[in-house]
Amino acid sequence: MKTLNTICAVLILGISAAAVGGYYIPSNEEIDSWSQQWVEPGTVSTTMDTSYAFGADFDAALNDEEFAGFWKAAYGIQFATSLDLSGYDGYRLGIKNTHPTDSVSVNIFTNDGTGWTYVENGWTWIDPGESAWLTIETSQWGDPADIRKIGFQYGTNGPNSTETYKGSYISVQSLPEPATMTLLALGGLLLRKRR
Repeated sequence: MKTLNTICAVLILGISAAAVGGYYIPSNEEIDSWSQQWVEPGTVSTTMDTSYAFGADFDAALNDEEFAGFWKAAYGIQFATSLDLSGYDGYRLGIKNTHPTDSVSVNIFTNDGTGWTYVENGWTWIDPGESAWLTIETSQWGDPADIRKIGFQYGTNGPNSTETYKGSYISVQSLPEPATMTLLALGGLLLRKRR
């Protein structure tokens, strides 16, 4: 069974995104620096593997405890100084479900402004081996120049009368941005052509 990571907020100083348009997609290095933000219920335990080539691989263990609701874990980053995303169309994150048998539900979230306004996109179910790109539009933020926290949540229905998920775990990975995928595909074609 997975061990519980320490809950802490990672603080990064002086983060500021340039006004480039398009969607803000966290870099692989940034995702690798994310930490557990919360789990629900407290019996959920999580691990994070930063050796994955694109971002990180995240697991949550669903322990053998009585809880009939929704099991979830959140990872993200809280900025010591705010992130300015006013030049972007929004925040986007790609997530792949790498669990062999269980579906996972995911969403992304942000906090912005002095009131730490919490914004999230809707929960999206992803089947084993499948992936989804999740988006929060700039228009959803009260102050896109003052983003305080970004991250994502993942979870699934907890133990119920059928005890489907008791003692199991779910696993997700962040995905490379589309431009990176295009470069990888082109690189692969060039290598094949050289042979």
